Amino acid sequence: MSAEMLVVVDDVVSRYAQRRATEKRQTPQTILSLLLRRGYEAQIRKLHDQYQRGDITLRGMARRSGLSYRELYEELEKRSLPIQCTV
Repeated sequence: MSAEMLVVVDDVVSRYAQRRATEKRQTPQTILSLLLRRGYEAQIRKLHDQYQRGDITLRGMARRSGLSYRELYEELEKRSLPIQCTV
């Protein structure tokens, strides 16, 4: 699922997106979308690292990532990121 959003970026980011779009023969919007996606992926991995260290719970990770517990579980499975199971 995707959503359309208006995002204001500073001049440096705009120039970067324009330059990369020309190089890759894509639109600046596509380049910015990819950058946002990479940033999101990095944030999920950072939160997962905190979870693995025991700094946050899985529910805390879900809350910080803006996902429901089930959505987070699915996202972690997609990325093959382990979930600690205690018995």
